[in-house]
Amino acid sequence: MKSILRTILVLALTVFASASYAQGVETYIKAKGEKTFSVHHNTTGKFQFIIKDESGRVVYAINGSKNARFLKTFDVKNLPSGHYTLEGKDGEVVSIYNLQVTSNGLDINKKQALTASR
Repeated sequence: MKSILRTILVLALTVFASASYAQGVETYIKAKGEKTFSVHHNTTGKFQFIIKDESGRVVYAINGSKNARFLKTFDVKNLPSGHYTLEGKDGEVVSIYNLQVTSNGLDINKKQALTASR
């Protein structure tokens, strides 16, 4: 049942993905070290980045409101091993990235990133 719901969610969000390109919002995620990654974001105004754990609890959040380039390096070495999500919100556009923190490092699944407009 979970895989069916996930597939439906991916399909629904894929339909709306083109709206993010119309907004001119671009986000780049890059692993920097064993347990660090950088977010490069061209913002159009107010934005928010949130890291949530598997239960949906917010473990980190940052807000901003500038019409410029945002660059932030996140260090997750103090987080317990597990699955996390990074949610980037810029106006009406939401992007979600899956993160896997292990004792050996960090895996960012950019292939399954979801982007949609509200």
